[in-house]
Parts: sequence; structure tokens; C-alpha cells
Amino acid sequence: MLYWELLPSGHTVSAEIYSNQLQKPANAIRLKRRKIDHVVLLHDNARPHVAKFTRQKIAELRWEYTLRLLQTWLHRNITCFRP
Repeated sequence: MLYWELLPSGHTVSAEIYSNQLQKPANAIRLKRRKIDHVVLLHDNARPHVAKFTRQKIAELRWEYTLRLLQTWLHRNITCFRP
């Protein structure tokens, strides 16, 4: 499942906003995909996303997270289509 949310122009992602954004797919998984019991979050390490508040939210959701998935798995498994 992919989830992203765009903020209005000029807004900055804070730890609180990012943590609230994490709750939305967590709710969707709980309601629509009840059999999913293991989530791996592709989590970047840019500030303020790694704030203690955000790490606590990820732990509360019981999600595993990775910082390196994009560099290892994604490049080998995504095909680029050029016009």
C-alpha cells in the first residue's frame, strides 16, 4: 500500500503533522485490511521526521521501519518507463 499526502504550499512538515499522517493509513489498514499484521514503513531520516514524538508514534503503531529500502530493494524491483 502506498500513502502520501501533499501539504499546501508554504507549509512545513513537523513531527506532529507527520505523526498524524501516519495514523491515517494505520486506520485504513485496521478497517479495510484486518488480516495485515505486519507493516514495514519506508521512513526517511530527514528532520524533523526522526523526532522522538514520531519514533514514539511508530512504536505505538507497532510498525517496523526501514531507512534503506529505497536504495536496496526499490532500484532492483522498479522498472522505469520513458516516453
